[in-house]
Amino acid sequence: MGLDNYINYAMKSLLKKPILEVLQEIKITKILKQSNFVKRDVGYPPFVVILHFLYMLVMQKRQSSFIKQSNSAFGKDVYYRFIKESRYNWRKLLLLSTAALL
Repeated sequence: MGLDNYINYAMKSLLKKPILEVLQEIKITKILKQSNFVKRDVGYPPFVVILHFLYMLVMQKRQSSFIKQSNSAFGKDVYYRFIKESRYNWRKLLLLSTAALL
């Protein structure tokens, strides 16, 4: 099984459900709203971008290799703009998500 096939298989079956279940259990959408992660009129929902970051972390992939090997990845500018957005309260997101996990 090649690396591409393994990554696609992992994203579609092995990794997708446990990560989504944990995020749903801690009510991540509520935490995102409380931390001012609200979707603008244009662009992608913050939940989906954070989910991609979690996939990159779990698969130990850099952003560039994740973009090349994933069919559902966004352009690199989407991730950079998401990180640099000043209206997002990152500290509150980390605090609330850690409290929910504990």
